[in-house]
Amino acid sequence: MRVDRPHPGEELNDGEVTEPRQAASLILLRDSPEGPEVLLVQRNPAQRFMGGAWVFPGGAVHAEDTDHAAAGVRELLEEAGIALPAGAEVVSWSRWITPEEVKVRFDTWFFVAEAPPGAEPT
Repeated sequence: MRVDRPHPGEELNDGEVTEPRQAASLILLRDSPEGPEVLLVQRNPAQRFMGGAWVFPGGAVHAEDTDHAAAGVRELLEEAGIALPAGAEVVSWSRWITPEEVKVRFDTWFFVAEAPPGAEPT
């Protein structure tokens, strides 16, 4: 895929291909009387990369994370204040790798989970 111009907050890479950073995102779903709901969080508008964008909770995999799913669960707690109960089902959904043409790259695994009863993001 050829990128002619970067998306907002992205820079084109003119040199060596950047190794993508390992990352995970968690798509939290719940039923409501109006239909399904999906949790999104807004990135800090001051951030250089995708500032102000609405995204699934997620971020870099840390050394203490046991795997990508654990990283997604940790990021959900950090970014939205929602803890999944022990034994909650976290299902692998997709994997996206940022194109080689941009400087900031991620190798992101996406997971899906059901919101705990009464969960409200903070």
